[in-house]
Amino acid sequence: MKEIGESFRQARETIGISKEELDLDKPTREVFSSTGSNSSWYELLASYDKKNSEGENDGILTAEELKRVNEIKIDTNSGIKDLNQTYNLVNLEKIFFEEVDLNNINGVQFLPNLNYLSFNRTTVIDYSRNKKGRKFTIFIFRLYVPKWS
Repeated sequence: MKEIGESFRQARETIGISKEELDLDKPTREVFSSTGSNSSWYELLASYDKKNSEGENDGILTAEELKRVNEIKIDTNSGIKDLNQTYNLVNLEKIFFEEVDLNNINGVQFLPNLNYLSFNRTTVIDYSRNKKGRKFTIFIFRLYVPKWS
């Protein structure tokens, strides 16, 4: 038992929070719902919503369900205007942006597993918060097809 206590002490020193604080984040915690202010995020990630006994989505994405998300595609139809909620996607590795205009990509700096960003016909006005030590594989591609007469 002493070893476990020592492990928690070391964890607190490393990450700055206690075991009690870690336990506050329950797997069943509601993160996004189909109604409310984060409904665009729910719609984007609805395929991760576990089916209930009737085979339907319950309209709620929990912290546990979101742990399965490792890539997302944000496009003009997604309704996502900022990335401030991405911290909830703890295992996110890849983000694909398709034809969106964003003021910034604030929020990606809190994603420990993110290593791939792809921008296609996308404008990001300010990316300054993400210059502090984070290394990403960034693919920027544009395909220009001439009009044939």
